[in-house]
Amino acid sequence: MTNGEENMSEYKVLRLMTKEIIICKIDSSAALSKNWWVVLDPFEIKSFMNPQTGDYNSTLIDWLQFSSEDETKISLNDVLTCSVPEEEVLEHYIAIIKRKKGLAGYQENDANSLDELKQDKEPEVTFEDYMEILNTNKVYH
Repeated sequence: MTNGEENMSEYKVLRLMTKEIIICKIDSSAALSKNWWVVLDPFEIKSFMNPQTGDYNSTLIDWLQFSSEDETKISLNDVLTCSVPEEEVLEHYIAIIKRKKGLAGYQENDANSLDELKQDKEPEVTFEDYMEILNTNKVYH
């Protein structure tokens, strides 16, 4: 097994007793447990039919969207199947995780600089600007 295959084997698609389909990374240190797994960044795969085209589409929804944590325990009694995700789905999932974690880090570290950027981008309107608007023949609503 190559290093890439080892990394891919950490990512799993789990079908649960509740019929939910979850893509996640299994914590390898807890994978040896007989009763539960620790899953990192779980996302539910939701499939739906596009009523206009009749095509089936899928989307990923953050399974822990209202939690401040990015991991949870799952009982092995609740897992029906465990399989390796398709490469295309895995790449999409990893991109979402990177974007999510990058955005969270940005919000924590750079909230003040975001306010400064907003202030810098809004030009201040001067009296001369108003006079120029009044002296043109354009109609403003």
